[in-house]
Amino acid sequence: MKNAAIKSYLEILNEIEDTKPNNNLFLGNGFNLSLGISTDYKSIVAKMKENNKEYITVLNDNTNIEWFIGECTNKIKEGPQMKFLKLYIHNKIKLDFMKAVTQIVSLEIRKLRSEKNDGIYLFLRNFDSFFTLNYDPFLYQLLMTYKKDKKEKGVVFSNTLLEIKNMMDEESKKLLEELKIGYDSGILTINIDKNPEKFDLNKLSKAVFKTNMREYFKNKCSKSKIDKLVDHFWNEKDAIKRKYIDHIDDGFRLFDGKLAFQDVDIQNVFFLHGAFHIYSKGKSIYKITQESEKALYHKIEEVVENGTENIICVFTDNNKLDEILQNEYLKSAYSKLHKMEGVLVIIGCSLDKNDAHIFSEINKSKITKIYYASSIDSIEKDYENLEKWFLEKEINLFDRNTISYNK
Repeated sequence: MKNAAIKSYLEILNEIEDTKPNNNLFLGNGFNLSLGISTDYKSIVAKMKENNKEYITVLNDNTNIEWFIGECTNKIKEGPQMKFLKLYIHNKIKLDFMKAVTQIVSLEIRKLRSEKNDGIYLFLRNFDSFFTLNYDPFLYQLLMTYKKDKKEKGVVFSNTLLEIKNMMDEESKKLLEELKIGYDSGILTINIDKNPEKFDLNKLSKAVFKTNMREYFKNKCSKSKIDKLVDHFWNEKDAIKRKYIDHIDDGFRLFDGKLAFQDVDIQNVFFLHGAFHIYSKGKSIYKITQESEKALYHKIEEVVENGTENIICVFTDNNKLDEILQNEYLKSAYSKLHKMEGVLVIIGCSLDKNDAHIFSEINKSKITKIYYASSIDSIEKDYENLEKWFLEKEINLFDRNTISYNK
């Protein structure tokens, strides 16, 4: 073991700030967990069992969905009808898995905008390329939060600022506009007990601002309505003030009214095993966008049930590389791994042998230094695995328990 030292999250944050513009981020499920989004297999399977009691008896304590799909389909004998049955079972389990993940993320997506996680920007801004093994569009949603150009359509979000605003009635929109004008003007005069009082709005806390707005709008709408308007306005205000990441590009371009994938050199967001919001139709590859007001899962369901479309996800416990090389999007993302240079930070990845195809490509790259999120109890095991996969790379461990996205 070359170096048993383990660094802190803040130490690696300081170190990688000096190595731009060749910083690369590689994520597994542990990254979601560090932000409080429980999309680990155990949580997903629990949600699947909650949605469909039949899974309780067949899955028991097993959480390896890829293995389970393989076991189910392998037990079906060959034949014309059996081929249909295999595909049906594969798609049904896959759809139930996607539904469970989407439900979990939808319930917890508000954590993206919680004040305690605003410091995630300080971490993400250090990277030039983003690779993930996760199927869910969580990383994409997070990056879009900090995207400089907000004009491009993104995947369907739950409760985005734009979505909430579009759902407002005309009266609420007018009140919101009035509230904005008042805030921007800086000074608000309110008669309290017949005595005019002036407030410097730009210096008020959210709580005091909300109290003043209740008083100001008391003859125009209910207290609960103004509270919702203030909440929306405050989130929007913070989003406008937030610093942005200059370059976020997932390779999709507007074509014939849809966002279609193009293999472009400036792409820097890669879903290595596919994602729920990316689907193929014939030889073309698209992503689910805000052109539909339907929830993400309902759009996924439509795609899965449509015989001419297919959600791009590598759902297999073996031969993952074969599946990757048969798909234009996956093959393109995979090819970018060995083109990396500089520094690679890995968070939430277990280094299992079923992802050997990924690690092999990274090992071919010009990455010189790897930072891996480990723990005090796992130092020796993680070092052993890292040195096995990444020959001649400088290995650095940092304590995942020190990761914090507070400001």
